[in-house]
This record gives sequence, structure tokens and C-alpha cells, in this order.
Amino acid sequence: MLGWVPDLLTRPFLRAGAGISLVGIDEDTALVGGPEEFTVHGRQSVWLLGDGGRREYPTGTQLQLLRADRP
Repeated sequence: MLGWVPDLLTRPFLRAGAGISLVGIDEDTALVGGPEEFTVHGRQSVWLLGDGGRREYPTGTQLQLLRADRP
């Protein structure tokens, strides 16, 4: 994903303190579950981008995503 938009992490809405995160899902990969707990399935990874950084979640990993309307 960063190959397509290399300056993505420097954009104002993803910088530290903005409180916004973006989920990137690699090709041949899916994020399954919900509404708050998900599991990564497929050949590659899911990426959580925000607060000026990124974190990788490889296949088989479980992650929690909180909805914006919840604290």
C-alpha cells in the first residue's frame, strides 16, 4: 500500500495525535470477524496505519478495532 502512496504516513490525518487510523489489507488477504474483534486470513498481512507509524498483523493474528463512537 505504501508503494502506491509513499507519503501516506506523513499526511495530517494520520500524524500523532490526530486519533485516526487506517486499515490496509494486502492482496489475497481478508480481515474476518467483527464488529470489534477480527482475524487476518490469507496469504499476506493487514496493516494498521496511524499516529505516524504502522503495525503489521500477519495471517492468523487477531486484532481489535474500536468503533469511532466508542471510547
